[in-house]
Amino acid sequence: MPEVLQALAAGRRLSEAQAAALGASAVTEAEVARALRSAPPGRSPGLDGIPVELYRRFKASFLSILARLYTAVSTLGQVPAGFTDGLITILYKAGDRADPANYRPITLLCTDYRLYAKVLALRLNPCLADVIDREQTAFVPGRRIGENVLALQCLPELLRRQGRWAVCIFCDFRKAYDTLDRGFLFRAMAALGVGEGFLALVRLLLADTRARATVNRWVSTPEASHAGVRQGCPLAPLLYLFIAQALLCLLRERNLGIDVAGQRFAALQFADDAEVLLPSVDDIPSFLSAMATFGDATGQRLNVEKTKVLPIGAVPSDLPPAAHGLQVVSEATSLGVTFASTPDPAAAATRWQEVLEGLEACYGRIASLRRLSIFGRGLASAAYGVSRLLYHAEFSGHPPTATTEALQRATSKLVGRGLAPHAQQRRFAEYPDGIDHEFFDFAAAGISTLGELLHLRQALTAVHSQAAYRMVWFAQLRGAYAFVERHVAAERVALLVDALPPGWVSAAQSAADQLAAVEAAGAAHDGSGQEVAALLQRLWRLRCDNGLKEPFWLLAHNGLPTAARLQSSCKCGAAAPGDRLHHYWACPVAAAVLSSIAAAAGGSIPRHAIWLCHAPAGIYAGVWDLVCLAAVAAMDHGRRTLYALSTGPPPEAPLSAIAGRSARARFWSNLADFIAFDCAPLSCLGGV
Repeated sequence: MPEVLQALAAGRRLSEAQAAALGASAVTEAEVARALRSAPPGRSPGLDGIPVELYRRFKASFLSILARLYTAVSTLGQVPAGFTDGLITILYKAGDRADPANYRPITLLCTDYRLYAKVLALRLNPCLADVIDREQTAFVPGRRIGENVLALQCLPELLRRQGRWAVCIFCDFRKAYDTLDRGFLFRAMAALGVGEGFLALVRLLLADTRARATVNRWVSTPEASHAGVRQGCPLAPLLYLFIAQALLCLLRERNLGIDVAGQRFAALQFADDAEVLLPSVDDIPSFLSAMATFGDATGQRLNVEKTKVLPIGAVPSDLPPAAHGLQVVSEATSLGVTFASTPDPAAAATRWQEVLEGLEACYGRIASLRRLSIFGRGLASAAYGVSRLLYHAEFSGHPPTATTEALQRATSKLVGRGLAPHAQQRRFAEYPDGIDHEFFDFAAAGISTLGELLHLRQALTAVHSQAAYRMVWFAQLRGAYAFVERHVAAERVALLVDALPPGWVSAAQSAADQLAAVEAAGAAHDGSGQEVAALLQRLWRLRCDNGLKEPFWLLAHNGLPTAARLQSSCKCGAAAPGDRLHHYWACPVAAAVLSSIAAAAGGSIPRHAIWLCHAPAGIYAGVWDLVCLAAVAAMDHGRRTLYALSTGPPPEAPLSAIAGRSARARFWSNLADFIAFDCAPLSCLGGV
């Protein structure tokens, strides 16, 4: 330990003013507000079950309370009972799922703890650049992960042009965050000038840390932990940088590294990810000796099985497959990118295929969330799917044409129809989400494939008619579970709406070509492209279920699978073509909804009043916007219901009347749900 600390102390230190500001015991409301703003939504809470959204929603009350609480904690040096307790869950990383070493433990901490740790992290973060060297690019303002990636990509070519070669050791530390020696951490922070005030606060958060493990919904008894920083704590990644800086200083002290452009580079680092540079394989014993010293001091031990040696530059052809117990490889993966000494187009194509397969697997998980609307699927595909490909493309160039075409097909299939990339089920074209008769007992059956429908019909023929109701209820709905699932999904969608900035959909769809496409459909719509875009922007601000908005958006952009587009007639039996003008205005099913609106409004309703949300005289515009959304959604539901009830040739009028009654019931149900969820703004309620 003395050698590592001496190497660390020879570097830069924080100033006394910085140390004093870090250790201030008073926590202001502004600091808490900043921590609250930066806390990501949707994260799992700790043992108390209180999410950050609650603190955000009632921040006017909580800011002063939390500021006083954190000030008392800092001043007295004591935390409330259970404040530092955590709940450990595990996340799969890679490799054999039966190997426990391939899972990463994450500690779920209570939100009040995380906010306090975030306050301390926001204090520390601006100071890191003064003591953490440029080779470390994680969590330091102004530094990017791309710096390391580009350096590892360019270095082999630079060495090759100079007729030199070197080795890059891709280090893998065994449970880096969990095995960190806390005593060394405190000494390392002190060596870099972190004052006693801030050190006392960090000690407070790491003292008496206990956690329970949860496996298959079982929760263990609490166990104390005396080592490591807690993955899940906002302060933990910043604290680990002091350990990583100690490694870099030790490597320099041992004179390890290579000279590039007149500078000595010992390693490239991103948090606990480290790539150590050596002149040749002959220097590996010196490297292993340094790592043993580092491990004794910090508790960080190399995972020899996963540590790889990659020769780079003008590499000799006679290198052995292993050197001093470490595997010598032709390529290695780190930071999400595969590196090699010599570019291989065939290997690059294979890697793109692997990236695409990972994206398709992600799309499959998104498709399994059946209650997501088209907006939710679009946001999820961009945030969790396409972002993977974009990161890879940033450093590996544009993907092959086949990859981009496959991406476009998979994204269109997911966002437009809610299907996984390789879904083989043949779904009803006019009802991709499943048949919903909207007789409330069948509402959540969600029959979506021909096979499901045939199985259900077979089952129903084996029972008496009086027993059919109970069979469908218990077999398809599984009791009240589907009803509960629907309302839980509605709450999640509401949180998603809160997370999106106003006008997001309008901004995403306001490109010139999109507006031109709306203009091209002029005869089918009552307004100009600019007017429709402004209308959608206004409707997006309504805080209601996105599923209620989806039919209106598809209607405006002519994206609905109408009978005309499917080259079939409407099931109502009318002679008119089954285009959107018919389905959402002239069809008897739509007329049933319109008649209800006209009766309530006290007069006839023109088409532009619904399609462009032009409120009739005497009706508040905010209320009318909701009425139009509910009406179009009900018409679309009626169209699907009519199709679901139809077998063979177009049905007689009574069947259209049944679908019309169902659509009318859905319209009033949509309005009732909006009021029941109590999400109407005060101005809207005033208009009512």
